[in-house]
Formats: sequence, structure tokens, C-alpha cells
Amino acid sequence: MTTNPTLSTELGLTPDAIAQLRNNSFTVVDDFLPIDLANQLLSDADNLNSNGHFKQHYFQFGGSALAKPFVYEMDLSALDGRMGEAMNNNLGSWKDMIDDIGPAFVMK
Repeated sequence: MTTNPTLSTELGLTPDAIAQLRNNSFTVVDDFLPIDLANQLLSDADNLNSNGHFKQHYFQFGGSALAKPFVYEMDLSALDGRMGEAMNNNLGSWKDMIDDIGPAFVMK
């Protein structure tokens, strides 16, 4: 697997960070987000949580649905498959993150 050196550099990913990500499935990148953006995302997440938008995540094990501790989910789509207008308006700075980063995760 090759990495894009330009993108890696823009994201602050060193070769060691990339190796750690591959080997451990996570890595820590200091100053990955500007502090103002990180604080805004945290504030918006707290607001979403306070307004009941996060729901407990459950997983199937055998015939049981079990709660996964400290893992929550949020349904971003309306019944027609598009993000509901109310949710769209409540996402705050997360809307920009979803719009900017989300398309990279969509498989065609």
C-alpha cells in the first residue's frame, strides 16, 4: 500500500504515524485540528448530546442486542435518504466536517 506524500504531509502524518496507524489501527497526530475548530466541534457535540440526538449503539451477539459502552450514534438521514433539514441545521460545525470529509468514505 502506498501513501500520498502530499496528503500525508498536509495532515501532519509522519511515516511513524502511518506505520502506527497500520499496525495499531489508531495513531495520535498532535495539532491535527486547529484548537478553535476542536473546541467548536466539542461544543456542538455537547449541544447535540444535550438535545437528545445521540442514541446508544447496540450490536448483535447471538440472539441478543447488547449496548456497546461509550459508543453512540446519530441518524443523519431523513426517510427519503437525505439529511433532514432540522438535523442539518443542528449539526453546527459538524456539518462542514461531514460535507468536507464524508464524501471520501462513500463507496461507488
